[in-house]
Amino acid sequence: MPIERKTKPAADRSNKGTKPKAPANKRAQVYSAREDRSGGRSPIVHTAARSEAVPVKKTQPESTDTVRSFTKAGSAGKAPARKAPARTTTARFKPQLSTRQKLSLAAVAAVLLIAGLLVGGYFLTKVKSITVAGNSRYTAETIINRSGLYTGRNILVYDLGEAKKRIEEDPYLICTGIKRVFPSGLEIGVKERREYGAVAMTGGNYCVIDDTGYVLSVGKRESLDGLIPIYGLSSMGFSVGTRIDMDKSKLRPYTVMEMITALGENSYKIREIDISNASNVKLVTTDGVTVYLGDSVDIPSKIQRMFRALAKVDPAKASYAIVYVNTSGTTDLSYPTAAPTETPEPAETPEPSETPSGNE
Repeated sequence: MPIERKTKPAADRSNKGTKPKAPANKRAQVYSAREDRSGGRSPIVHTAARSEAVPVKKTQPESTDTVRSFTKAGSAGKAPARKAPARTTTARFKPQLSTRQKLSLAAVAAVLLIAGLLVGGYFLTKVKSITVAGNSRYTAETIINRSGLYTGRNILVYDLGEAKKRIEEDPYLICTGIKRVFPSGLEIGVKERREYGAVAMTGGNYCVIDDTGYVLSVGKRESLDGLIPIYGLSSMGFSVGTRIDMDKSKLRPYTVMEMITALGENSYKIREIDISNASNVKLVTTDGVTVYLGDSVDIPSKIQRMFRALAKVDPAKASYAIVYVNTSGTTDLSYPTAAPTETPEPAETPEPSETPSGNE
């Protein structure tokens, strides 16, 4: 008869703290753990000799990996090691912005940044100083007052074009420009017109011009010191802020301006210009030399020849010397009249004696 070998029942793993003993025989025990998802029945342990099922108290669902390790440990006579349940990590949800939303946020940020810069810049760029460059006869205060500019306002709100016009309402001033000096300054550039000549007008009036023919003033003059008197244009009408006409059709004004331009830096040597006779223009130097240029043809060339002739004048005879600059290209220097010696004083005439008034 076959001998039936008894096996010990499987140790109850529900008792905590007790280590299951290895089976007496070394035959492999097969453990199968299946979880009935619908009924939730306990796993069943099958032995090699018995077909009866021994229920095992369910403590935790065992995975397939646990069963496999359990089988290996049972075959070696040791209890399988339990694996700690894996921790599940929950990922946090990060909202994703659409392209349109990103652009909207960028636009809002840009607007806020610009607004902050504008507000801050408005207070940081208030004008604190106004300076003037190029003035000599006029004080800086006079020019600033004429411009209408003042401190305390934002540097960007000033109308610099209007300020330039107000400055140039004075005929003696040329505004070369007004510039902003950031963050808090303004600079006015000016050039002052210089009086050059005085055109003799009717009634003892004079029209004062600069070296470009710009009319600076019209009226009476107590003194002509530093000015070149210009005769022969009294019939012309001049007003302040205009220029002597440079139209060739107006011969006399045109000839005067040609002479002024040709004289250039040597104008200080000229004491008088007389164009009353347009066919024989006359100049008088500061030394007293009289120069005749003939007609108004080729004035620049005649002026150059005049200065070459003046270099040959005897200083002792200059007061009565005459220079003729001919249209043909020749230049004549002469001393037609000797310099006057001491002028004799007139003899005193005796007072007439009294005569009788008539017969008695």
